[in-house]
Amino acid sequence: VATFVGAPAMNMLEGEVTLDGLSLLGGSRKLNVSRAGLPVGSKLAVGIRPEAVRLVASGTPGALDATVDLVEELGAGRVIYVDLDGAAFSVVTSETAHPAPGSAVGLQFSEADLHFFSSETGSRLDVFKASMPVPAL
Repeated sequence: VATFVGAPAMNMLEGEVTLDGLSLLGGSRKLNVSRAGLPVGSKLAVGIRPEAVRLVASGTPGALDATVDLVEELGAGRVIYVDLDGAAFSVVTSETAHPAPGSAVGLQFSEADLHFFSSETGSRLDVFKASMPVPAL
């Protein structure tokens, strides 16, 4: 469902649980996120909505570097399509940033905006958020 709800659809990246977080895109990228509840070596899909991603300068610490493929103007905002080590990725923004195709950008987002899914069943996994404090009622 995550891949067809919304326009553009949620960005999905294949990952594997490691000792220090997640390895994405066959090991070319790393995310330092808590891995509570999943054993090392577990395969999963990581999703993030395009509007939850912020464009920053290429090389920004903690950001994933990518290359701009296309900028689609939408009036008050734009969709920026990028290549992330061969994976298509989109960013929805209303910021004044207008990177040219072929330029390098950084993609920044919060761990709280990530969604995790089983690669085997497609079911949503909430185990990564289990280590976060739950507000008292």
